[in-house]
Amino acid sequence: MLLCAGGAAAFDGSLSAELSYGNRTFSANVIGDWGMVPERLYLVATYGVVRYAPDPDFRSQATHLFGVGLDWLPSVHWMTSLNASFSPKSTDFETFGRHLLTHTRRSAQGLVAAGYQSAGFRDLEWGVDASAGVSWHELVSKAEGPLVNLDATTSLVAFRPALGATLIIVDDNEVGLRGSYTWYSQDPTTAGGFPQLRNNPSFETIQFLANQAGVTGAFFSAPVWFDARVSYLRRFGARVTGRLAYTYIQYVPGKGNAHAVSTRWSWKVAGWARFWVGATVQYDAPAVGLSGYGTLGAELATE
Repeated sequence: MLLCAGGAAAFDGSLSAELSYGNRTFSANVIGDWGMVPERLYLVATYGVVRYAPDPDFRSQATHLFGVGLDWLPSVHWMTSLNASFSPKSTDFETFGRHLLTHTRRSAQGLVAAGYQSAGFRDLEWGVDASAGVSWHELVSKAEGPLVNLDATTSLVAFRPALGATLIIVDDNEVGLRGSYTWYSQDPTTAGGFPQLRNNPSFETIQFLANQAGVTGAFFSAPVWFDARVSYLRRFGARVTGRLAYTYIQYVPGKGNAHAVSTRWSWKVAGWARFWVGATVQYDAPAVGLSGYGTLGAELATE
C-alpha cells in the first residue's frame, strides 16, 4: 500500500494485463482491484476478449467478457470472493457452397470462492480453497440457402465446482493440487445446432468454449468434463519464481482427453512491478494431436 507524505493511506490496489495465443485462439485480459477497505475489502473489475479462427472459411467475431466482483479478507487466514460477468452477443459465420451457417451466442456467469491458509511462520504451511461457478449460454443458430432455411435457439447451463490444496515447504517451495468437474444441462457439443446438421463439427469449440475460456487464457479443444492439475513453484530469491504444472483434461464422453504441460516464470522488477512469461504444450487424443500456446503478462501493484 502506498502512503502519502502525511502518513495517510493513498491507494491500495493493482492492475494486471495478459496476452495469450495458441491453438488458433487469441486471448487478452485486464484485471484491476481497488481496496475500498484497505487490506480487507476489494472491488475487482475484469475485461477479457477471445478470438478463435479455425480455418480461412470460418469468420468469427470476438467474444468480449465484462466482470465485476468483491474480494473479502476477514483475517490473515480467510479469503472469500464473489464475481459476476457477462458476454454480449457475437456471431460466427461459415459457408458451404451457396449456404450460410451462423451461430450467435451470449452468456452470463457467476462465481463464488473461499480459501483458508495456515499463515504461520513454520517451515511447513498449507492452504485449501473451494469454488463454484455457474454459467448460462444462449445459442442461436441459423442456416440459410436455396435448399434450407432453419432457425433454432438453445439455452445451455453449466455448473463447475472446484477444489484446491497448497503445501508450502520452507517458504521457497510450493506444491499445488487442483481439480474441477463440469455439469451441463445438455450435450454442449450439439447445443445450438440442428439435428439435420449434426455431422458438421465446426462449431463445437466456438459456440461454447469461447465463453468458457473467459479471462483465464486456458484453451481446450472440446467441452471439458473434469480436469486435475498438479503444480510445483520454486522461488529463486525475492525476485524470480518459476512454476511447472501438469494437467489432465477429460472431455465430455466421446471427445477424448488431453494432457497439458505448462511453465510460467515471473520476475519482480521492483516492489510494485512484476512481469511474467508462460508456455503450454497440450496433446489431445484421439484427434487434434499436439498444440501449444504462450502468455505474456505484467502487473502494477501497491505495496
